[in-house]
Amino acid sequence: MGANLVGRAIAYAVDVPLRENEYRLLVGVCHTALDDGQPPRYFDSREAMALALGRRIPDAVTGVPDPPERVAGLKAVKVAMKGLTDLQALRRTKTGGHGRRAEFEVILDVARTQQTDAFKARDRRPTMTAAEARRRRAGGTAAVPVEVLPQSLLGDFRSTDGVLPQSPSGTRGIQEQQQEEQVA
Repeated sequence: MGANLVGRAIAYAVDVPLRENEYRLLVGVCHTALDDGQPPRYFDSREAMALALGRRIPDAVTGVPDPPERVAGLKAVKVAMKGLTDLQALRRTKTGGHGRRAEFEVILDVARTQQTDAFKARDRRPTMTAAEARRRRAGGTAAVPVEVLPQSLLGDFRSTDGVLPQSPSGTRGIQEQQQEEQVA
């Protein structure tokens, strides 16, 4: 159940900018989706979706207000599910309520997702006009050769003009300083 669909979801996430919870939920949905038919269907509970997000939420108790962990977990599911439906990765076919679960179709069509407003709002790829691309290709700067200093095994750089060696931090070693003091 869903192993092929999980692979498709991972490949989908490469091309579509998903938030962390959306990615987790999508992989969880694809893992448990019924993928016999076309398109695959998902109809598990909100608690199972929260578990896919890494949140273990307590059961609801009639007549008692929901604990904050339950409220926060279900809200995280709601936000992630809205993101996935806005991107058209999932499509709601049945609305849940009164003891019935919602049902979703798993779409995972990158070309279709790229046409959505949600994708266009998230797309962070740099855009460049054709004229700008031609200008950049034609007017590139050549690399300037840099003088390479010989380096000892200890990481000291030897200058080419015969001056005392310096360590990578720019200071001379203790032995060189002692030799200078003895000469002076």
